[in-house]
Amino acid sequence: MAKTHLPLMILGLGLGMSVSNALAQGYPGSSSQTFGQSSSQSSVFGEDPGLRGLSADPAAEQVPFGEAPVPPTSDTAPPAFPTQPVQPLQTNPRSAQVLGPYDPTGISVGSFDLYPSVTFWGTHDDNVDNARRKQSSNSGRIEGDLRLRSNWSRHELEVNANASATGYRTPKRKPDHNYGLDGELRLDLGEVSTLTLRSGLGIEREAANSVELRASGGTQSIQTVLSGNAQLDHQAGLFELQLRGGLVDESFDENKSRDFQLFTVGGRVGYRYTDQVVPFVDLEASRRRFDQGPNAQDGDRLRGSIGVAVREREKWSGEFSVGQVIWKPDQAGQTSDRGLFADASVIWSPNTLWRIEAGLGTSLSSTSTAASSVLSHQFDLNVDYDIQRNLALGADLSISRQDYNGISRKDWVTSGGLDATYNLSRNAQVIGRYQHDRRSSNVAGEDFKSNLFELGVRFQK
Repeated sequence: MAKTHLPLMILGLGLGMSVSNALAQGYPGSSSQTFGQSSSQSSVFGEDPGLRGLSADPAAEQVPFGEAPVPPTSDTAPPAFPTQPVQPLQTNPRSAQVLGPYDPTGISVGSFDLYPSVTFWGTHDDNVDNARRKQSSNSGRIEGDLRLRSNWSRHELEVNANASATGYRTPKRKPDHNYGLDGELRLDLGEVSTLTLRSGLGIEREAANSVELRASGGTQSIQTVLSGNAQLDHQAGLFELQLRGGLVDESFDENKSRDFQLFTVGGRVGYRYTDQVVPFVDLEASRRRFDQGPNAQDGDRLRGSIGVAVREREKWSGEFSVGQVIWKPDQAGQTSDRGLFADASVIWSPNTLWRIEAGLGTSLSSTSTAASSVLSHQFDLNVDYDIQRNLALGADLSISRQDYNGISRKDWVTSGGLDATYNLSRNAQVIGRYQHDRRSSNVAGEDFKSNLFELGVRFQK
């Protein structure tokens, strides 16, 4: 499956870049200056789905260390729960970003900037398979990343590609290889409308302790995830309108009976009560369909919520909503499952030294276990602190409660970590990480604990 999707993905992105470059050439305001890149850390919140701002000229005056930052907006706020594809309304123009003293400058290629990097990791894991019976490992990993970003005066394109290879000294096993590719193209349709197109491809070996894998009785597979979605935002007076739709295709090379597609459509209507407060109503419907059917996991999910978005506050922004999610299985004799939820996403930056993100999220989906569905409630917290200009500290925490409807299983899944990044220069970093993962279940044999230590050196341009 991976060999089928990868050439198509590369071809599609190539065509998209060609069309987008033609669009850029149609606007004389496009320039080829080099733009900066803010230092980023991996977190439980995932990639920022909002509009990515154009960076300022490197020669521009830099923000003094510790002064108040440009306040975050809903357009730059990531969702609280990555499994929910709801995106904030994109109504504000991109804001300028200042190139920091340790930010990579990138490589200017026509109307695009390239940001390459390579990282070498040494890793010790006291439970490499996250299993009840621990097996420690020592390994080395090399990661390569390449980010392409347009610097047009109108529209915006960003493409990210990454690949990694892990070799094990202990225990003796075959190397692991992971690949990722994603892109986002934003088209400004006049002054009040924006169309955003996103796509992604991920190829990796699934986790050996996956609940779905163990319940299916299959063998550990290479999992390929191909996704694409479109989002249209429109400003109609005081009303903000959004339509969105997407497709996710998951396949497993060792067990084709687990292959499925997830189709999603949704919409949102918001009312600009003030410039900073926007109440909204959001509705979404999705369908999960397995390739080899009919399947007991086939069915529809309905999700509805009301909430309020708070934007452009001096130091924080956020979104809060309450609602209900319903899972309706296709299989005869099965009843629908439903759950109430209260979701939230908040970003607080008291000054340039601190950035704090917190969120609550809810999901409901079918499962390979004997349960009719699994309802998950998740809390996420991410804290970044720039202790010095060249030294950044980070901490993250994720706590998830998973209730399996129809059976008595209940799991608590916790993941937390600490990291430190020391910038030797714009082009070199030393990174240290610690991560603790655990699962506590009322089902015998499903508990585990693991501790991961990593030390890496990154070279970037």
